[in-house]
Amino acid sequence: MTPITLAHKKKIQVYSILIMTCIAVAVAICSFVYLYMKELDDTRVTLEELVKSQARIYEAVAKFDAIVSGTQGGQFSRAATMSQIKEAHIHYTGFGETGELVLAERVGDEIVFLLPTRKMDFEVPPSVPWSSDLAGPMKLALSGKAGTVTAKDHHGDRVLAAYEYLPFLEMGLVAKKNLSEIREPFVHAALFTSIVAWLAILLGSGLNFRIVGPLIGAVFEANKRLEEDEKRLDNLSKQLAKYLSPPIYQSIFEGKKVARIECHRKKLTIFFSDIVGFTETTNSMEPEDLSYFLNGYLNRMAEIVIKHGGTLDKFIGDAVLVFFGDPETQGAQKDAIRCVSMAIEMQKGHSRDDSRMATTGDSKKALRSDGRHDGILHSWEFWKRR
Repeated sequence: MTPITLAHKKKIQVYSILIMTCIAVAVAICSFVYLYMKELDDTRVTLEELVKSQARIYEAVAKFDAIVSGTQGGQFSRAATMSQIKEAHIHYTGFGETGELVLAERVGDEIVFLLPTRKMDFEVPPSVPWSSDLAGPMKLALSGKAGTVTAKDHHGDRVLAAYEYLPFLEMGLVAKKNLSEIREPFVHAALFTSIVAWLAILLGSGLNFRIVGPLIGAVFEANKRLEEDEKRLDNLSKQLAKYLSPPIYQSIFEGKKVARIECHRKKLTIFFSDIVGFTETTNSMEPEDLSYFLNGYLNRMAEIVIKHGGTLDKFIGDAVLVFFGDPETQGAQKDAIRCVSMAIEMQKGHSRDDSRMATTGDSKKALRSDGRHDGILHSWEFWKRR
């Protein structure tokens, strides 16, 4: 486990603030983009409806004037129609700050505008060459098309425009609005929201350091205590391993064995051995020699038990009590074979102990007898209740 240091604590707080900032910015950007696209769609629909309705009105007036004059499409009726349109346009101030209607016709290679515009202080703008990159929406209208487009108008401004061709008058009509005007409220809102967001982030950062900081500190301390407990338990388990048989130790610390009072029947193979004449022989030995010999002997016996997978139950003086089949078994037959193999290896390894005992002058008594028994036993586990 990687320890949590004070540097990690500061990083967690800084990263949390950065994450909050990124989330807030991402949400704001997505919101503004969605609202802007929605506003564009709404404005496009409004301009399209406006240009279509005005186009139908202009053509209706032109057809009426043609009927009244008795000469359809004649110069008289056209002049009368334009006079009425201009008269109506004088009182039309447009929509918004830049929205307006533009009426024009193609004369040769020129686009000639017929109505005054707001940007020209209600003067008729100069004509634009057909080959120019200006007046894009009007070119589409005079080409006999209808629809909406984002392009430059005759002033060179980027506009969202709806255009319509008037076949009876052979003119083009455009309803347009500058994109800058459409974007302006979103820019102002973005600036205002950014200021509020940064203030909120600063406030949140302060609260983070005052509230989250102590919580992270508590986690840091808890992690530190957990590491100390892990080290203490590891040392404790290593100490217990010296006093428990490896199979029992593993079954307990690997969670295979549950600490509860219970009794169960199992077929076990029991092994018992001791040294013949041990008491008489050791009476003539110095305590230090006896302790040295006995520790060496029992350690070697324990290593052999572990090697063959037996469970070392206890040492009784010079005696060794081992059983096979609990907590793990390979079957009664294999358990018995393992037990016999262990006993044979113990007998072979005992010759080294005989040479040590020979120094006492009574090596003939340094012989070991082995016993083995198979059968069904009741296995009890006792635990102290607390």
